[in-house]
Amino acid sequence: MKMVNAFRDEIKMIFPFAPYEAQLEFMKIMYEILKGSNININEKIKIVFDIIKKNENMIKDLKNTNKAILNIFNENPEIKTDELGFNKQDICTEQHIISEMKTGSGKSLTLLASIIYFLLKHRFDLFLIKENVELKKEEPEWIQENIINNIIQKYQNNINMEKTKNENNLKILNKYFTFTNDKIQFNDHVLLQKKKNQNDFSLQKGKDNDDVMPIWDDEDVDNDFALDEARKKQIFICSRTQSQLNQYFSELKKIEKKLNKENLSINMIIIGSRKHLCINEKIMRKCPNVNELNETCRSSKCKYKEGFTEMVLEKKQKKKKKKIFFESSSDSNSDSSKEENDEINNYILIKKLINTKNIDMNQIKEVCRHDKIEICPYYMCKENIQNADIILLPYICILNEQIRNNLKINIKNNIIIFDESQSIIENINNANSIGISKSQIIFTKLTLKKYIQKYENTLNNNNVVMIKQIIIYCDLLLKYFTSINEPVSNITRFMLLSKLDALNLNNISTFLNNSLFCRRFKVFAEININEYFKKTNTERPSIIAAHANSSSIYLLCEFTNKLIRSNKYDYVYVNQNDDSGLDNNADLEDDHRHDKQAGKQADKTNEIKNANNNSSTGTYNSTYPNKRHGHSTSNNAEAEKKRKIHETNTHQENNTNKEGEKREQECNNHFSELSEYIKYVLENNDITLKEKIEIISVSSCNNFQSITKDCNNVILIGGTLQPIEEFLLLFLNEKKNKIKLYSSDYIFKKENIFVRIMPTNILTFNSIDNTYKNRFDKAHLLNIALQIYILTLYVNYGNIVFFSSYTFLNEFTNFLYNEGKYILEKMQKKKFLFFEKKNDNNVLKNYMTNIVNIKNQDHQMRIKNGCILFCVMNAKLSEGINFYDDFCRNILIVGIPFFKHEKSSTTPVKPSINKNALVLNYYKEYSKDTSKKNNPNPQEVADAIPILSDFQINQMCKTYELKYAMKIVNQCIGRSMRHIDDFSSFFFLDQRFNNSEIYECFPTFVKTHLNSIKNVSYIDSENFQKEKQNFYEIYDDIKNHYKHIITNQQPIKDSQDCLKNFVTDLVHLKEFHKKMKYL
Repeated sequence: MKMVNAFRDEIKMIFPFAPYEAQLEFMKIMYEILKGSNININEKIKIVFDIIKKNENMIKDLKNTNKAILNIFNENPEIKTDELGFNKQDICTEQHIISEMKTGSGKSLTLLASIIYFLLKHRFDLFLIKENVELKKEEPEWIQENIINNIIQKYQNNINMEKTKNENNLKILNKYFTFTNDKIQFNDHVLLQKKKNQNDFSLQKGKDNDDVMPIWDDEDVDNDFALDEARKKQIFICSRTQSQLNQYFSELKKIEKKLNKENLSINMIIIGSRKHLCINEKIMRKCPNVNELNETCRSSKCKYKEGFTEMVLEKKQKKKKKKIFFESSSDSNSDSSKEENDEINNYILIKKLINTKNIDMNQIKEVCRHDKIEICPYYMCKENIQNADIILLPYICILNEQIRNNLKINIKNNIIIFDESQSIIENINNANSIGISKSQIIFTKLTLKKYIQKYENTLNNNNVVMIKQIIIYCDLLLKYFTSINEPVSNITRFMLLSKLDALNLNNISTFLNNSLFCRRFKVFAEININEYFKKTNTERPSIIAAHANSSSIYLLCEFTNKLIRSNKYDYVYVNQNDDSGLDNNADLEDDHRHDKQAGKQADKTNEIKNANNNSSTGTYNSTYPNKRHGHSTSNNAEAEKKRKIHETNTHQENNTNKEGEKREQECNNHFSELSEYIKYVLENNDITLKEKIEIISVSSCNNFQSITKDCNNVILIGGTLQPIEEFLLLFLNEKKNKIKLYSSDYIFKKENIFVRIMPTNILTFNSIDNTYKNRFDKAHLLNIALQIYILTLYVNYGNIVFFSSYTFLNEFTNFLYNEGKYILEKMQKKKFLFFEKKNDNNVLKNYMTNIVNIKNQDHQMRIKNGCILFCVMNAKLSEGINFYDDFCRNILIVGIPFFKHEKSSTTPVKPSINKNALVLNYYKEYSKDTSKKNNPNPQEVADAIPILSDFQINQMCKTYELKYAMKIVNQCIGRSMRHIDDFSSFFFLDQRFNNSEIYECFPTFVKTHLNSIKNVSYIDSENFQKEKQNFYEIYDDIKNHYKHIITNQQPIKDSQDCLKNFVTDLVHLKEFHKKMKYL
């Protein structure tokens, strides 16, 4: 109990405000896990502490050293050596955590506080780990004490040097920069020496310096960052977006303010790939592919890299001198000789800035772009990784092994935290998935053939052989488009049917990755494309970028790399649609899942069983869904009409299959020259060129094993982690006692929420069913618009409406701006409207800016009282965005995002892949294989407790789609209620939310509130009558205006009761917001 109280007292020294009980509980668990990682991996330091705790002088020295930070030893003499005991019973056995931190719990701040507490509290044992201290038990005690005294002395010197260095760095930084309100401004009046590279890079320039790429290689730069075995312990925090990572810097500033900066000797940096950090806009525009960007960066003479390169070469020469001469103290601090004000250059200045000030990615890029500095932020951040305690980085930089190696990230015995980990499985799979189009393969093949014709006599034999191998590789891929009738095959079957197993793909991958060939290919392709348009005296149209892209060789390289790294559980999909089967956004929904009138769950279970049976042959036809059948009902004649049009289009498409096959054969085999292909592309709008071969990776657990095997600790933390079994599968090879599960309570007050399910269409009095069959029913869309209008009318400031897919939102938006224009104008009189679109990064900023502007207006002078943001579940705005306080006071959920690809009603639909079924099939197969592998001996079964039983895995698979869909819904719910005093109302516009299996998936606070209002009835008061009158004025006006749409209304006995209940909910809604001092 005293230890717990000591922890609570000390963590409050770090936490910027009084922590909630849930926050204290999580921080304690995190600290125990992190503390245990030091002890379990480095038990040799226990001998050091056993000796120290017997020596009062050593204890005193350490206390004096650490008193400015946090005491390693508590002041109470009875427990002053508790941190030195390392009793076995005090050691936490768990190594990994799966933590569900509920909405509003402040997980970023809580997580960061526990990490900083650990780093400060255990500075000495982290120092011992870094120094690789070892004591032999057989040595005399006086020798051991002498060694430890020297270690403590070195530790004290290290602390003092760090403090002095930081003070000097701050003086220098304050001379060159002004730091105000989280902004960094360069002092232009101060002169700064700018390093420029004087080396000759032998650039080969074309007329505009764009046609030919330079041939300089920065191998020397890359080799300077070798992985060091004796690095200090580091903590990597991964998240999905840059904004989520930048949030940690704002939380760190709160902790710095609480502790004062001089007491916080923690270095936190943010890194990313070149895609995230490159500031050379010209290179970024020319290189859409990541591999191409990497190659171009390495080879080009970029002004931002020049100064950095010279400094690296200087450091490399100093290292060579150290091999000849004894290392002196002056050598070990080589940079210190340059730290005088008159010798500071841009490289040293930015290095000090990154290592002294904790600045986010936007700030780093802005400073490095300044015309007085001009240095590459990618290389600067990459070089300083080894100095950081906490490293923030996107998922891809850890999950993709190639990027991890490029950045020289060492995860061995370190700690990795995946924030917002509800999407980690999707990110693991996406990191290992890729697609390449038919046009890209054809263009690569024809360009290679022309290249070999021109340079065969000058190329060496090995290069000629490899290029011819790549041409054969392209031929085999092209034949696969037409020779195989199965759209989905597992990797093994794909390799056999495509005959790629006859090629040595490892040699092809090595050639493409390790030579300058890709660079030369791009230059050669660009020259040939330019020559074609020069000869024809025409301009280069935009269609060439899609079908004759000189970067196609980089995509083929990446495709080959991921094909080699794939395993037997992954799939290859021939995508004949214009979209990508890899796109896992919210544009997915199952028509009838959990609809009481639909087929039973058993049908889906049988489908998965069939998939398992087919897996032995590698074919997975059950993922190729049947066409949607019609639903001829009185209230969706328009939808039936559109469906018939779609069936006609499909029939016409089938009649032209032979012609399409003939054209495909022409595409694949007819072209002998690159110029013929370019001419064909310009003269024919051939949609078959857009077809793709896609590697669909589903083996998230296999790919995650390399991380759990190397890391000391893996921590998954997210707001909504259900079904939890899915995340436990990532650790299926681990023992059960190595995994800690934690779920926090909700911190906000139960009276701070208002929840209603709206199951009935108040115009037709049918049930609200947002499945695909009703998407084109105008009466249905009109009801959605009417309920959104009324339910947001009196709620000031932020209102957010989540639709289940982009397709649904687009259909609704099209309705509003056409038939629904009258009700749209009504909305626009009271609210500013914003609609989320793919790749639109300004909608969130505009929405929040308008809310701030409304709040600043005088209440009596306002024309509009708020905003409505229409967005999509499982898209950008549904995750990781904090709509705290007035940015969201009302959330409306329209539909449930069950999985199944949708298409527009006016576009002929080709069957597309059901990736969710592939994932479910993988979970079953992987769990069976792992069970056999982990339990080869029946006698060992009793000792090895599995993380999940077969029954639990089967149950998870049965309910997976439902729980996954509701996880997305619950994630949307969590966008509001961001702190203990926050409040919001929630409406669910779909009758399916009343189904028991869906209802049970709601968060506990939603279910508790809904259960408490089941017996609440309306009160026929004056207030009710007034609200009823206001409602009917709106209702009758809309109904009269749209009477041509509401033609299928049935006389329903309970219609008046339905409207009465709706008005009652409106009265309670207004009372709720009034009670919260909002209206």
